[in-house]
Amino acid sequence: MTTPKFNLVYKNLKERIISGAEQSDELSLKTLAARYSVSYTPVKLAIKALVMENLLIKQPDGRVRTKYAEPVKAKSEKPAKIPVPDIVPDWEKKLLHETVLLSMQCSPKYLREKKTVQKYGVCREQIRHAFSRLIGRGMLQSIRNQGFRVQPFSEEDMSSYFAAWESLELTALKLAVPNLVRADLEAMLEANSSEYPHNSPQWNNDLHQYLIQKSGNRCIQEFFYQFGPYYTALFNYANPDFSAIQVITEHRRVIITAMLEQDWEMAGRAISNHIRAQRPMVNQLMEKIKKETAPNA
Repeated sequence: MTTPKFNLVYKNLKERIISGAEQSDELSLKTLAARYSVSYTPVKLAIKALVMENLLIKQPDGRVRTKYAEPVKAKSEKPAKIPVPDIVPDWEKKLLHETVLLSMQCSPKYLREKKTVQKYGVCREQIRHAFSRLIGRGMLQSIRNQGFRVQPFSEEDMSSYFAAWESLELTALKLAVPNLVRADLEAMLEANSSEYPHNSPQWNNDLHQYLIQKSGNRCIQEFFYQFGPYYTALFNYANPDFSAIQVITEHRRVIITAMLEQDWEMAGRAISNHIRAQRPMVNQLMEKIKKETAPNA
């Protein structure tokens, strides 16, 4: 019988291995247990399962490495201060975006394995892994003899997500306060410069990821792991122009500045303002997609 702790470690580690983001020198029990804020037991079980799936390979010295990596010598374990997002191949990002756009049309749409393989020029196994991740996040449903049904966008679901997002992120802020590192916040403030590059149409989620990680709360972490990718892709589409990115970047600067000044009340208000500002942008995107998909468009 699996447990939430096992599922958190197993699912995230499997995704990182398949995407190529996982490094062999990060796979010690100590490092993984610290990363996921769990005991050694769920880490051991997750590693055992991934070895059985041939995604991890046990070496003669007892250490494990990913099937895609060459054996490496042990290095000193120095966890990054700011969490580094998983590396997702460009083709899989495009597949995610395609799935989101099909979802936003609010009518039954299907993806088929053979056509998707041909479209993105990758092997069948990679597409299956990608579809499996989308199914796990509730974005696809496997329908016998029909393919993979895209979950239609739901206004009610989105409203619920916004409410949960705001509530959980404010809770994460409170829990994270004792664990915040000033140097981390200063680095993020610098990264969110007001002179944001014109050739970067999407914003990063370093601040969000940092708060979720520093909260140390597995329920919050699992919620955003499960539902975050769909809505992140949605918000990326809702903010394609530079002026919108400037607004979002300024929101983050206000939040980080308040945190540096230890004005937690101001930081909380700024987080709420930042989250609520996404809603009208998504509504604008909905109208745009409706026009683009109209019969006479």
